[in-house]
Amino acid sequence: MTSNPSERLHGIDVARTCAICGMFVVHALLVLGPPSSGLSGWERIVFNLTEGRAAATFVLLAGLGVGQLLSRRETTDSRRVLWRRALFLGGLGVLNLIVWPGDILRLYGVALLAAPWLHRWSSKALSGLVAALILTFPLAAVFVDWDARWDWATLTYRGLWTPSGFALNLVVDGFRPLLPWLAFFVLGLRLARLDWRDSATQRQMLWAGICLFVLSEFVSAGLVKLAIQSAMGERLGANVVTALLGTHSLPSMPLFMLSALGIASLVLGGSFVLGNHLPRRIREALVSTGRLALTWYLGHVLLLVGLAVAGYGNRLSALAAMGVAFAGFAGVIAVSYLRGGAPMLLERMLRSFSAPRPQPRS
Repeated sequence: MTSNPSERLHGIDVARTCAICGMFVVHALLVLGPPSSGLSGWERIVFNLTEGRAAATFVLLAGLGVGQLLSRRETTDSRRVLWRRALFLGGLGVLNLIVWPGDILRLYGVALLAAPWLHRWSSKALSGLVAALILTFPLAAVFVDWDARWDWATLTYRGLWTPSGFALNLVVDGFRPLLPWLAFFVLGLRLARLDWRDSATQRQMLWAGICLFVLSEFVSAGLVKLAIQSAMGERLGANVVTALLGTHSLPSMPLFMLSALGIASLVLGGSFVLGNHLPRRIREALVSTGRLALTWYLGHVLLLVGLAVAGYGNRLSALAAMGVAFAGFAGVIAVSYLRGGAPMLLERMLRSFSAPRPQPRS
């Protein structure tokens, strides 16, 4: 059973706002705070809950929104709208990549190009593709020597603007490559076929997310501990074992993907369940913020890059960096609420670029 696609689901906008908050926090910690290896206690917990997971939530929600759009009306015009959006977001992502190696807009561009074709797949086939993308990545990472092109001290990628380097970065060894990150978008397409107005669906998604996240984290911790104490740990070393079996987003190994899927599902289900009980004005503020996600995604990137250029890069304590993040997020909420979610420049440009062109009269 699917939800009525003719009405906008506010829970999705609330979930986008939660993802925006997560991005503000984790990127402020990475850009302004101390090295992540030095985090401990509650700071480490906050970092682990948001690192890679906020972006994963964004991508899953993009797939969910596109799936609902195509369910509403899959016509030649709707396909062209998606393809134009793909070109716009992909081009914006290339520009963003100049200053931000963790860009996800290029991923959006490719996903939107493929969406009309994927939308015709059966639910079982989409689920199979999700699994294939997740499981194929470790083999691809070994084949291309995943971190060979990276200088991790400066977060620069050698040969990025060559044809082969750009393609490899996009598909396999970038921060958010198609393998395996397209899995989040494909799962979103699959989830768009559920009835999101049914409270049972919302609760099931919330609990499924909690269970998947907890299970993947416990399995990862156990496997890492066993592997380090075994001959595998002696041969590969603790860092490599943790990269293969841990739940950090770089590289995006299967257990990270499961953990991130758990968080994304938790956020999605929780946004519906809790959003139904929020005071009206708070709910409106969160919904308005989610509708301006593109502006706030790029806006927070430019803000943090600007602060780093101004000399604050990795100079603040973790607490101060999170203070900057929450202050910025509070400003975003206020502006969005005062505007009532009205499109800002980037959203207007996207709509104008992707709007169906009028057909000439014969």
